[in-house]
Amino acid sequence: MQWTNRRIGLSLAAGAASIIAGGTLGLLVSFVDDSFGVFVGGISAILLWLVSTCLIWRETREERTSRLRGASSQAIACPNCGYNMTGLRATMCPECGTTYTIDELLAAQPTMEASELDSDSPVNTGDESDADHSITSDSGMEGQSAENTS
Repeated sequence: MQWTNRRIGLSLAAGAASIIAGGTLGLLVSFVDDSFGVFVGGISAILLWLVSTCLIWRETREERTSRLRGASSQAIACPNCGYNMTGLRATMCPECGTTYTIDELLAAQPTMEASELDSDSPVNTGDESDADHSITSDSGMEGQSAENTS
């Protein structure tokens, strides 16, 4: 997570709002019992602050993609939800269920340039020895080799 002025400001505001809300709730409950009002006010302030802080500091799609890119230069993330699809045999995201073609998936990666895709891809090397790799369908069953498909 990146410390930004926005997140810091929202965290401080959430802390202040949680104290005010907890104090108000504790004051309302203290009409029934003073010690129970203090307990409810304190616990509710802590829980409100915890929930609001988790929501403020959750990872954005861009941060997740950036983190995955830093961990692995070859990471492929789902353009819809940011799920790391590296190593999957199918182009359907198991997290959100969106299906892509390989071209759509690679084109949607934010930091990949077209020149990177052409130069790093073993399929586009122009080497004829790559033509005999077997083709795998989305169901995971191996098909005929690329030479035998014509």
